Amino acid sequence: MAPRESSADARKRLVQAGIEIFAAYGYSAATTRMLTDSAGVNLSAIPYYFGTKEELYREVITHITTYLKTRMSPVLEKMDEAIEKGNMSPEEAIASIRQLMGAMVEVICGTSHADCYARIIFREQMNPSPAFDIIYRQFMNPMLDRLTVLISVITGEQDRRKAALRVFSLLGQMIVFRASKETIVRYLDMEGYSQDEMMEIREMVTAGAVDFLKAIGKNGGKEKGGP
Repeated sequence: MAPRESSADARKRLVQAGIEIFAAYGYSAATTRMLTDSAGVNLSAIPYYFGTKEELYREVITHITTYLKTRMSPVLEKMDEAIEKGNMSPEEAIASIRQLMGAMVEVICGTSHADCYARIIFREQMNPSPAFDIIYRQFMNPMLDRLTVLISVITGEQDRRKAALRVFSLLGQMIVFRASKETIVRYLDMEGYSQDEMMEIREMVTAGAVDFLKAIGKNGGKEKGGP
């Protein structure tokens, strides 16, 4: 049996290789040979450390989920404190969402991991595997629950479904900068989301979120021109 340090290193390299290969080719097209060659290990390493390619993929999704939870936990913890305190004002709810949107845009667009993580998550959105439950239950669903509560505070909306739809509309303002990165970079002649460009995007996203939230708050959760 390999020494513990060597085993841990090989396992870590396989997970990193999985992130890069699954992002580039998708689960089905990624072969065990691609994965082991990228990790610099022999073919027997995947069954030895993970059992199957599917289990390695689940470990990759778990790794991404843990990363997102860790990066977002300071913001989410503050949000939880504000919600649990009760009697939150619409202004406080808007401030909480603004902070979350700023942190999220940095995580999904401004980190070295963002491209690979986004490709894997977008593939799961379009063609979910059993591993999607990991990221959905541990990260997405809890975050969406918090945001739905805050939208209800801002708008007074009692219908949870309608409040949740507002959440997805809001998040779309941020996700477009991830999903349409190449178009945005080319059209605006950007470097490719440099530090200064990320600051510009973050300010745009957070300001847009505040404008959106204030507008739906003023209208009691109804669109202008509605009943």
